[in-house]
Amino acid sequence: MGEYAEYYNTPQTAADMNSTLDALGQEYMFYWGFSYDTLLGQTYAGLFPEGFFDSESLADTDKVLDGFFDECIKAGANNCSLSSLAASQEDLRNIVLSYMDKLREQPVSVYINNTVYGLLDYDKVWFNGVLPALYKPSTWTALADNLYKLIQGNATDAFLVYGGAEAWEAHDELNEFITLNDGITGPDHWL
Repeated sequence: MGEYAEYYNTPQTAADMNSTLDALGQEYMFYWGFSYDTLLGQTYAGLFPEGFFDSESLADTDKVLDGFFDECIKAGANNCSLSSLAASQEDLRNIVLSYMDKLREQPVSVYINNTVYGLLDYDKVWFNGVLPALYKPSTWTALADNLYKLIQGNATDAFLVYGGAEAWEAHDELNEFITLNDGITGPDHWL
């Protein structure tokens, strides 16, 4: 990395994002990040507030989630296994969200084999499973099946789909270098 190593950090990456906007002639940054990317988005917004578009895209998330529960109840247990847990949309919502609260407090340990194992926690299920599915109703049946099995005590499928691959976390050398290099901060290191 040589002489450029000092530029591998979050503020410089945010500056690069802004340069990309300029090069494309785009006025606002449309960005949705998880894990480290959340920090990157916050850094970008702090350094370049004029280029940050405050999206309202999550404003109706609760309505879409309610729609998921409502459609599941309407479909019945033969078409939506999750509906077998409740008689109404409200009850189903309470059951699922209560379970998610428990998962936040106590992640589930999952062992598939000696190379595939780990913890399934709230963030993995919510950010890798529930939220993405809200944008794609064609995945609602699979989400309902995975949540049903998870609530019933079988976390295998949910872990394999939402948690096993650490979908939102990169653990390569470059990412670790950037994370460590973020310890050096301040205006002198932003350019």
